[in-house]
Amino acid sequence: MTAGQGVVAARGGVTRITIDATAVGSWREGRLAFENTPMTEVADDLSRTLGITIAVAPDVADRRVRATIATAGLARDPTPLAALLDVTMRRSAQGWTMSAR
Repeated sequence: MTAGQGVVAARGGVTRITIDATAVGSWREGRLAFENTPMTEVADDLSRTLGITIAVAPDVADRRVRATIATAGLARDPTPLAALLDVTMRRSAQGWTMSAR
């Protein structure tokens, strides 16, 4: 692999992808960058980073996301994600769920 390339491992095998070099390590600066990423993976990354549970309803699970998300303050109130990701955020006893509008 060369600079600007990455690998995604999934059940079906390994896929080479192109990565925006400026986004690498952005989590250290309070940002998460996604490029054609399934919503389920976005929710997993947000949950891990914010320390809260964010689940994805089946109606948006396969939706692809291209965004850079500033994570400051989202652990207290993740509702701003709704406008950015074009979803509805619903709170439950288990955490938050993203679903279609």
